[in-house]
Amino acid sequence: RRLQRLHNIATMYITHDQEEALSMADRIAVMQNGRIVQVGEPREIYAHPVNREVADFVGHANLWTGRIAGPTGVETPLGLLTTAPHGCKSGDTVSVLIRPEGLRLGRSADAVNSFSGVVTRDRFLGSFRRFDFQCGATTLLGETSDMGEISSIHIPASSIQLLPDSGGSVSERS
Repeated sequence: RRLQRLHNIATMYITHDQEEALSMADRIAVMQNGRIVQVGEPREIYAHPVNREVADFVGHANLWTGRIAGPTGVETPLGLLTTAPHGCKSGDTVSVLIRPEGLRLGRSADAVNSFSGVVTRDRFLGSFRRFDFQCGATTLLGETSDMGEISSIHIPASSIQLLPDSGGSVSERS
């Protein structure tokens, strides 16, 4: 990357290493089945994937199939989650994406999207830790810089993204 900038040269780099692509690229093209499905800056691709496959491919993800349960709700294997207003029709099937860094430790003040559970796996990665949090039959992947005990988490509505389910479409993304 330093040499590219120093010599002002364009470079195409092909890799399956997402971390490498996110850290080196100015723009990324994600391909599926020989077709380009999304092109954009690394942060855009990570933060706003166009579908479930891109979300799963780029970075770590909590990713489930869900069913729309009203203008601000989606039913997931974790239970009913309150979302930001999304514009999807009740009953629509969607993919629900929550990035690990979107989880918050402790219960929310209003207890919305709050869950108790236990950490079943905990990895110290220097400045942060990655943990598996078991809530009933569902395991969430989380990341935090807090090194304390974890007995509950909450998911802010702003951390929940609704993506087209395979072959479907979502009228608006959250």
